[in-house]
Amino acid sequence: MNEYSIWLIPAEPWLGIFRMIISNIAKKYGTFSFEPHITIIVKNDEERNMIKVAKELSKQTQKIKIKFAEFGQEDYYFRAIYLKAEKQMLFEIHTNARKIIGMLANTSELTPSGVNTYMPHMSLLYGDLDEKTKKTIIKEIDAELPMEVEFDKIELWLTGANLPVNEWKKVAEFSCQ
Repeated sequence: MNEYSIWLIPAEPWLGIFRMIISNIAKKYGTFSFEPHITIIVKNDEERNMIKVAKELSKQTQKIKIKFAEFGQEDYYFRAIYLKAEKQMLFEIHTNARKIIGMLANTSELTPSGVNTYMPHMSLLYGDLDEKTKKTIIKEIDAELPMEVEFDKIELWLTGANLPVNEWKKVAEFSCQ
């Protein structure tokens, strides 16, 4: 089995804008470029099963506007620099994906008090850069916050910890309702 990720994808013109931001950062700082997205769920499964899940999720998901109010940065490769996303609607989509897959609340996603740790965000940089460099990059990003971005597609991607970012592959794409 392979690892698959279901992503929520921004609509144009946002998709092109974020592609350019991500690509420019990657070129300047020697990191990998990737498609702009908010990860909804990641699962090890058979491709045909995950295509069905992504398709069903797209039928249950309407085009939505997500508000990004601030940048975030972490010492975690996949969240080096990101935009923090408004959570409520994304928790609903995440929960719907879990229901479609048949996953109950995963204890690794819950705090001891039962709070879901799913953290919706849109990464702008994957990489292991020092904090000073990340702060410089955030200052260089020409983005006025807060901003509202429309998302209109669900995509399924072959991803995984053992697969380099530049080898990730889009498997399927579905329009939201």
